[in-house]
Amino acid sequence: MWIADLLKRRTGQDLNAWNARIAAENFVDEASVRAWLDRQGVNGYPQMLLVMERFGYPDFLLASADELIDGQYADRPELRPILEAILTCAARFGEFTIQARKGYVWLLTRKRTFAAVQPTTRTRVDLGLKLKKPQLLGRFAAKSAMGSSVVNARIPLSSVAFACSSLCPRTAIPDGQCAHCSRVTQDCTRFGVKSGVKNGSGAALP
Repeated sequence: MWIADLLKRRTGQDLNAWNARIAAENFVDEASVRAWLDRQGVNGYPQMLLVMERFGYPDFLLASADELIDGQYADRPELRPILEAILTCAARFGEFTIQARKGYVWLLTRKRTFAAVQPTTRTRVDLGLKLKKPQLLGRFAAKSAMGSSVVNARIPLSSVAFACSSLCPRTAIPDGQCAHCSRVTQDCTRFGVKSGVKNGSGAALP
């Protein structure tokens, strides 16, 4: 765990040692632990980790990726196919990893995070992209809060057909068909941006 490694680098003591010190203090609430850790010079992520070690981890940190994604779409199952369409289109550009959070998922390669997908409302999924020089034209909208400041452009998607026509470049779809909506790719359009996107598509993969 990278936070535990950070704790040891900053303090010279590992997670087990700090857990033992906190247990010996017999703290009864989170505020007391945080105040004591502040006095020890432990803050930020290491402090967060030690507080969770003492009082328990949130359910979403203990859940699997599948459980987190199922939870995101539990009350809006009609939007789940939009996520699947995004993942299918992104996979055409190469391998990537999905990191699930409580309210969204990250898409990343070994080198960088390039996108986030969030079911923002009951009728819309937002695809956030990390572009070098975003130009908010065509289907791009100004980014909204999507977990962090990594993304700098957003594409609101309200249906699988709209997602496919937005995301699938003509050259990436075999036999002229989109895998999800089966529409002919001559009807698919490219994003209205001039830079920051490779292969003329919106996938923004490296």
